[in-house]
Amino acid sequence: MNPLFRLCLAKTCLTALALVSALCPQPAQAAPARTVWLDSLDLSGMRQEYGDPHAGKSVEGTPLSLAGTVYAHGVGTHAASSFDVDLKGAATRFRAVVGVDDERKNQGSVVFQVFVDGEKKAETLVLHGGDPPVRLSVNLTGAHRLRLVVTDGGDNYVNDHADWANAFLTLRRGAARKPVAFIGCLRAEARAHRK
Repeated sequence: MNPLFRLCLAKTCLTALALVSALCPQPAQAAPARTVWLDSLDLSGMRQEYGDPHAGKSVEGTPLSLAGTVYAHGVGTHAASSFDVDLKGAATRFRAVVGVDDERKNQGSVVFQVFVDGEKKAETLVLHGGDPPVRLSVNLTGAHRLRLVVTDGGDNYVNDHADWANAFLTLRRGAARKPVAFIGCLRAEARAHRK
Protein backbone atom coordinates (compact mmCIF):
# COMPACT_ATOMS: atom_id res chain seq x y z
CA MET A 1 0.00 0.00 0.00
CA ASN A 2 1.24 3.47 -0.89
CA PRO A 3 2.63 5.17 2.29
CA LEU A 4 0.90 8.47 1.43
CA PHE A 5 -2.43 6.68 0.97
CA ARG A 6 -1.90 4.84 4.30
CA LEU A 7 -1.25 8.19 6.07
CA CYS A 8 -4.40 9.77 4.56
CA LEU A 9 -6.45 6.73 5.54
CA ALA A 10 -5.12 6.88 9.12
CA LYS A 11 -5.93 10.61 9.38
CA THR A 12 -9.42 10.01 8.02
CA CYS A 13 -10.05 7.26 10.58
CA LEU A 14 -8.77 9.43 13.44
CA THR A 15 -10.96 12.34 12.32
CA ALA A 16 -13.99 10.04 12.15
CA LEU A 17 -13.20 8.64 15.61
CA ALA A 18 -12.88 12.17 17.05
CA LEU A 19 -16.22 13.13 15.48
CA VAL A 20 -17.97 10.07 16.92
CA SER A 21 -16.44 10.78 20.35
CA ALA A 22 -17.65 14.38 20.25
CA LEU A 23 -21.18 13.47 19.20
CA CYS A 24 -21.71 10.52 21.54
CA PRO A 25 -22.19 11.12 25.26
CA GLN A 26 -19.56 9.84 27.63
CA PRO A 27 -20.72 6.51 29.07
CA ALA A 28 -22.44 6.80 32.42
CA GLN A 29 -20.00 6.12 35.19
CA ALA A 30 -20.20 5.61 38.90
CA ALA A 31 -19.33 8.65 40.96
CA PRO A 32 -15.69 8.66 42.11
CA ALA A 33 -15.15 7.52 45.69
CA ARG A 34 -16.69 9.81 48.32
CA THR A 35 -18.62 11.88 45.77
CA VAL A 36 -22.24 12.55 44.84
CA TRP A 37 -23.22 13.57 41.30
CA LEU A 38 -25.40 16.69 41.29
CA ASP A 39 -27.77 14.96 38.84
CA SER A 40 -28.40 12.16 41.36
CA LEU A 41 -30.21 14.62 43.68
CA ASP A 42 -33.94 15.32 43.49
CA LEU A 43 -34.24 18.17 40.98
CA SER A 44 -37.91 18.88 41.69
CA GLY A 45 -36.89 21.76 43.98
CA MET A 46 -34.94 23.56 41.24
CA ARG A 47 -36.70 26.75 40.18
CA GLN A 48 -36.24 28.17 36.69
CA GLU A 49 -37.85 30.60 34.24
CA TYR A 50 -38.41 28.17 31.37
CA GLY A 51 -38.87 24.42 31.00
CA ASP A 52 -37.80 21.83 33.52
CA PRO A 53 -34.34 20.85 34.76
CA HIS A 54 -32.97 17.59 33.41
CA ALA A 55 -30.47 15.15 34.90
CA GLY A 56 -27.76 14.39 32.36
CA LYS A 57 -29.51 16.36 29.62
CA SER A 58 -29.99 19.95 28.49
CA VAL A 59 -33.17 21.88 29.24
CA GLU A 60 -34.45 20.66 25.85
CA GLY A 61 -33.58 17.03 26.59
CA THR A 62 -30.49 16.65 24.39
CA PRO A 63 -27.13 15.35 25.72
CA LEU A 64 -25.25 17.99 27.73
CA SER A 65 -22.69 19.54 25.40
CA LEU A 66 -20.24 22.40 25.99
CA ALA A 67 -17.70 23.44 23.32
CA GLY A 68 -18.13 20.11 21.55
CA THR A 69 -17.60 17.94 24.65
CA VAL A 70 -20.58 15.80 25.62
CA TYR A 71 -21.07 15.07 29.33
CA ALA A 72 -22.90 12.05 30.75
CA HIS A 73 -23.46 13.77 34.11
CA GLY A 74 -24.72 17.19 35.08
CA VAL A 75 -27.89 19.25 35.12
CA GLY A 76 -29.39 21.19 32.24
CA THR A 77 -31.38 24.21 33.35
CA HIS A 78 -32.47 27.62 32.09
CA ALA A 79 -31.88 31.12 33.45
CA ALA A 80 -32.98 32.38 35.78
CA SER A 81 -32.66 29.35 38.05
CA SER A 82 -31.71 28.36 41.56
CA PHE A 83 -31.12 25.06 43.32
CA ASP A 84 -30.52 24.56 47.04
CA VAL A 85 -28.70 21.62 48.59
CA ASP A 86 -28.60 20.62 52.25
CA LEU A 87 -24.95 19.60 52.62
CA LYS A 88 -25.48 18.14 56.11
CA GLY A 89 -21.90 19.23 56.89
CA ALA A 90 -20.67 16.24 54.89
CA ALA A 91 -19.22 17.88 51.76
CA THR A 92 -15.76 19.34 51.27
CA ARG A 93 -15.90 20.59 47.66
CA PHE A 94 -18.22 21.33 44.73
CA ARG A 95 -16.91 21.04 41.18
CA ALA A 96 -18.57 21.66 37.81
CA VAL A 97 -17.94 22.69 34.23
CA VAL A 98 -20.43 25.41 33.27
CA GLY A 99 -21.60 27.23 30.18
CA VAL A 100 -24.36 27.74 27.60
CA ASP A 101 -25.27 24.41 26.01
CA ASP A 102 -24.11 23.90 22.42
CA GLU A 103 -27.75 23.64 21.31
CA ARG A 104 -27.75 27.46 21.57
CA LYS A 105 -24.54 28.19 19.65
CA ASN A 106 -23.81 31.95 19.52
CA GLN A 107 -26.99 32.70 21.48
CA GLY A 108 -27.88 33.14 25.12
CA SER A 109 -26.09 34.93 27.96
CA VAL A 110 -25.80 33.60 31.51
CA VAL A 111 -23.87 34.06 34.75
CA PHE A 112 -23.28 31.12 37.10
CA GLN A 113 -23.06 31.80 40.85
CA VAL A 114 -22.28 29.53 43.78
CA PHE A 115 -23.39 30.53 47.30
CA VAL A 116 -22.22 28.71 50.43
CA ASP A 117 -24.17 29.36 53.63
CA GLY A 118 -25.53 32.54 52.06
CA GLU A 119 -22.16 33.93 50.93
CA LYS A 120 -21.22 34.16 47.25
CA LYS A 121 -18.09 32.05 46.75
CA ALA A 122 -17.86 31.88 42.95
CA GLU A 123 -19.24 33.77 39.96
CA THR A 124 -18.46 33.56 36.25
CA LEU A 125 -18.33 36.43 33.84
CA VAL A 126 -21.25 36.62 31.40
CA LEU A 127 -21.02 33.48 29.25
CA HIS A 128 -22.54 33.32 25.76
CA GLY A 129 -23.33 30.39 23.49
CA GLY A 130 -20.08 29.29 21.87
CA ASP A 131 -17.85 30.61 24.68
CA PRO A 132 -15.40 28.16 26.26
CA PRO A 133 -16.87 26.52 29.39
CA VAL A 134 -15.62 27.54 32.83
CA ARG A 135 -14.46 25.12 35.53
CA LEU A 136 -15.69 25.88 39.04
CA SER A 137 -14.23 24.49 42.25
CA VAL A 138 -15.61 25.71 45.58
CA ASN A 139 -14.55 24.75 49.10
CA LEU A 140 -17.49 23.43 51.17
CA THR A 141 -15.65 22.29 54.31
CA GLY A 142 -17.94 22.76 57.31
CA ALA A 143 -20.73 24.28 55.19
CA HIS A 144 -24.41 23.43 55.54
CA ARG A 145 -26.13 24.96 52.52
CA LEU A 146 -25.16 25.22 48.87
CA ARG A 147 -27.13 27.39 46.43
CA LEU A 148 -26.48 27.18 42.69
CA VAL A 149 -27.80 30.15 40.71
CA VAL A 150 -27.91 31.01 37.02
CA THR A 151 -28.86 34.58 36.07
CA ASP A 152 -29.82 35.88 32.64
CA GLY A 153 -26.59 37.85 32.16
CA GLY A 154 -28.37 41.19 32.59
CA ASP A 155 -30.51 41.16 29.46
CA ASN A 156 -33.31 38.57 29.17
CA TYR A 157 -33.68 34.83 29.50
CA VAL A 158 -34.15 33.99 25.81
CA ASN A 159 -31.89 31.06 24.74
CA ASP A 160 -30.24 30.92 28.18
CA HIS A 161 -29.75 27.12 28.19
CA ALA A 162 -27.35 26.67 31.12
CA ASP A 163 -25.44 23.48 31.94
CA TRP A 164 -23.90 22.47 35.26
CA ALA A 165 -21.89 19.72 33.52
CA ASN A 166 -19.86 17.03 35.29
CA ALA A 167 -21.06 18.58 38.57
CA PHE A 168 -20.38 16.70 41.78
CA LEU A 169 -19.89 17.07 45.54
CA THR A 170 -16.88 15.55 47.28
CA LEU A 171 -17.66 14.14 50.74
CA ARG A 172 -15.38 14.20 53.77
CA ARG A 173 -13.90 10.92 54.94
CA GLY A 174 -16.24 8.99 57.20
CA ALA A 175 -19.28 11.15 56.38
CA ALA A 176 -22.30 9.26 57.70
CA ARG A 177 -24.86 11.39 55.86
CA LYS A 178 -25.09 12.50 52.24
CA PRO A 179 -26.26 15.85 50.87
CA VAL A 180 -29.87 16.13 49.70
CA ALA A 181 -31.79 18.75 47.75
CA PHE A 182 -34.00 21.16 49.67
CA ILE A 183 -37.54 20.35 48.56
CA GLY A 184 -40.16 20.88 51.25
CA CYS A 185 -38.43 23.91 52.76
CA LEU A 186 -38.50 25.79 49.47
CA ARG A 187 -42.16 24.99 48.92
CA ALA A 188 -42.96 26.11 52.46
CA GLU A 189 -41.02 29.33 51.92
CA ALA A 190 -42.85 29.96 48.64
CA ARG A 191 -46.24 29.46 50.34
CA ALA A 192 -45.25 31.86 53.15
CA HIS A 193 -44.27 34.57 50.63
CA ARG A 194 -47.62 34.26 48.82
CA LYS A 195 -49.60 34.94 52.04
